[in-house]
Amino acid sequence: MKALIVDDEKHVREAIRLLAAWEQHGIHQILEASDGEEALAVIRQHNPQIVLTDMRMPRSDGKELIAWLSESAPQIKVIVISGYDDFDLVRHTLRYGGMDYILKPVEETALNEALETAVRVWREHELQQGYMIKQNVALNELRPHLVDRMLTTLTSGETGTEQVLTQLREEGLLPPVHAACSAAAASIQQLDPEILEKFGEQDELLLFALINICSEFIQQAGIIFRYLHSPGTVLIYYWGQENLAGILKRINEGIYTAFHRRVHFGLSLEHTLPSDIPLLLQEAEQALWRRNLQENGEYVHLYDNRTIATSQPPALTGWEDKLRTAAMSGNEELLRQNVSLWLEEIKQRSPITPEQLLHLSQEWNWMLHQWGADADTRDWGSTRQPPCSLPLNQAGELDFGLWLEQLVSTLKAAGQQMAKVTRTEMPTIQEIARFVEEHYHQEISLQDISSRFFLSREYISRRFKQVFGITLSDFVVQTRIQHARMLLLNPNFRIIQVAEMVGFQDEKYFSKVFKRLEGVTPNEYRKQNSIS
Repeated sequence: MKALIVDDEKHVREAIRLLAAWEQHGIHQILEASDGEEALAVIRQHNPQIVLTDMRMPRSDGKELIAWLSESAPQIKVIVISGYDDFDLVRHTLRYGGMDYILKPVEETALNEALETAVRVWREHELQQGYMIKQNVALNELRPHLVDRMLTTLTSGETGTEQVLTQLREEGLLPPVHAACSAAAASIQQLDPEILEKFGEQDELLLFALINICSEFIQQAGIIFRYLHSPGTVLIYYWGQENLAGILKRINEGIYTAFHRRVHFGLSLEHTLPSDIPLLLQEAEQALWRRNLQENGEYVHLYDNRTIATSQPPALTGWEDKLRTAAMSGNEELLRQNVSLWLEEIKQRSPITPEQLLHLSQEWNWMLHQWGADADTRDWGSTRQPPCSLPLNQAGELDFGLWLEQLVSTLKAAGQQMAKVTRTEMPTIQEIARFVEEHYHQEISLQDISSRFFLSREYISRRFKQVFGITLSDFVVQTRIQHARMLLLNPNFRIIQVAEMVGFQDEKYFSKVFKRLEGVTPNEYRKQNSIS
């Protein structure tokens, strides 16, 4: 800490230097000035924390100095040392925040008590200021996340939307009245594996950069945010006078300058904000996720309910045994042959959409899981969200060559994993797991399995946990829920029907277990994962 002694008499300054226990108070630098004018120059240059000043001095006196300090540097603590026992001077000192008024000749005890108080108050003030600064920094860092959360709540129609709408309008983030609005959606899941690999686990950094670029072009006539119910998704609401499609094209040029990539946008029709927000979201997402991956040249996809793709995704049904046999063989030529035949079948289905690729990704992961080979593989449709590395080229189009290499690599790893498992004592435990996967919809008890496989219940429980990392009962429940997730994608099945189809006799218990494992109820899961 620094202290400044201001007095026109040199012997007084020297006396204060000698009487004060500077080190004890944490003051390591003592400065001097002979009047208020000189003191101002010293303060501006050295920024002391404590000022000890006389009141009557030539040129500029102590009254002017402490008035200036109160206005321009209120954090500095002032102690007045005066030869005048004058009420007006004392009142002036208190009025402008002085800590103490000490009379000359200076007494050592009074001086050090005043210094102790001034230093303590200064430190308390610094702590409080530091806390407030940290709090403000934290709030500024948190604010974008809060805005994302509020806009996600408004977009998804969750409870409390009226309160959120009011707050967003008060913040100036949404127009104060109903306005004509268009929406655009983009997802980093639809970027190519090369750019995703470049950012690695720093998905937030990639999203942050995209949002910043979009904000430069949207400015005050719209809002850009992360839609938290769909990881990796950026939504834009635009209510300005300009055509949003044209703005998106300029945004893409900005993105290309930064990343040498362009982003695909789904663009809704124009509706009313905020009453039509669900419709804006639905159209923008459908336009994005149901675009034709085999068409090139366009990056802005306008929603059109007459032409938007609705075909069911191609399935792995009928290919699982062939692919598993090829993987177990370890023969790369056989692997390529089978994968190529499957891809040829997919090519016959047109159009192929990103939505279909995601469904295939889920089916692929489930197939690997059934094989017990998903632990040590890196498949083309990783479940890490986001991003999901889809087989797309730099233009965001389906790349069958890349897809072939990804699938072959994954199946080779799966085959090696299965071969490793086969060489151990796992065959019986694997048979038990396969039995559960084939009979998950039936009543399955540990006693039934014990009788069927001629093993004790204790041995089955212990070894199953060692091999799979979870208990047998948890495996049964997870298997049922995984099948339930796929069935929930079919809107024709009621929740109670899905529950019964996967082995739950009680719909409420099914919903409770589903929410515990998935974090959402079956109804919420269906809403989040169906675009219709």
